Amino acid sequence: MLQQLPGNYFFRVHKSFIINLNAITAIDYVHVMINDIEIPITNDNRTELLSRIKTFS
Repeated sequence: MLQQLPGNYFFRVHKSFIINLNAITAIDYVHVMINDIEIPITNDNRTELLSRIKTFS
């Protein structure tokens, strides 16, 4: 499914979760927040996510 989504807007943060980077409301060490929903971030994906957000904004 991830291959069918635009790669510059969507990112897999966990094996069970793909998120829209535009929808992120907060990030802490182990979760991404989208509104009031906590989504876990795997250790392998945390660094990549932070890098993508820096280049995305």
